[in-house]
Amino acid sequence: MTDPAETSACKALWLALIERMILDACGISCTELEHDQAREWLFSPNGDFNVACVLADLEPSSVRARARQLVDASDQGLTLDADKPKKAKRTKLKDMAYTIDGRTMCLVDWIKEASVSTPTVYGRIRRGWSVEAALFTPAIINGKPRGVGRRPAKSAADRSIPSA
Repeated sequence: MTDPAETSACKALWLALIERMILDACGISCTELEHDQAREWLFSPNGDFNVACVLADLEPSSVRARARQLVDASDQGLTLDADKPKKAKRTKLKDMAYTIDGRTMCLVDWIKEASVSTPTVYGRIRRGWSVEAALFTPAIINGKPRGVGRRPAKSAADRSIPSA
């Protein structure tokens, strides 16, 4: 006869596996490959899924149905808590990752590389500009690109008061 503590630990292990697969299928903290493999494991008929559910003391069809609800909600940007859909928290604009010319960085890092100020970029995005255009379109001041047509700064000798 098996030890009850060992049985409980085994059940917890299989529950953790199923939970991890559902999280991966939702795209939470996983690679694209893990995401695809988790969806296949959960939603394609296979004996391994059924065995894992039985060892976790769960009904496979119920687990699959609930996993489908969670994954569908995740795909729509929702989270399910106690069977009530909630909108997921919005990711702040500055924390979102953008890919431009094959490079992926958050907006704050892109702004550091751009020649446009932070308020200008955010204002442009709020007005509907694409992120790439907001970052890399030069600022226009009085009909001229920024920095064009300005007088050069006077040197200290030029600023001195002329003597009579």
